[in-house]
Amino acid sequence: MEVDSVNQALEKAAAEGVRRLAVLPLHLTYGREYAKLVSAFQEQERHFAQAWLGTPLLSGEADVAAVAKAVVQRTAAFDDGRTAACLVGHGSGEQRAADAEDCYAR
Repeated sequence: MEVDSVNQALEKAAAEGVRRLAVLPLHLTYGREYAKLVSAFQEQERHFAQAWLGTPLLSGEADVAAVAKAVVQRTAAFDDGRTAACLVGHGSGEQRAADAEDCYAR
């Protein structure tokens, strides 16, 4: 299966006559990959009458608090004093370590 790059997808949307475009990223935090998306979006947005670009899922303190609450709720069954829940993720060199530390602290 071949997947279009962001630029290719935006070019196809414009060629197909899309006039209003909303791009909803699934990036967790600001970082290298989100910056690439912003750059591609800025290159192509002139081809649309209206274009919107969303922010990463963890863009603010309220987002981090909501994720922390959800993780605690979903792992409550493991809180028996004998079981450990190991949460694994990755970031980028630009990602603020404080984002992850804040989530863990909650």
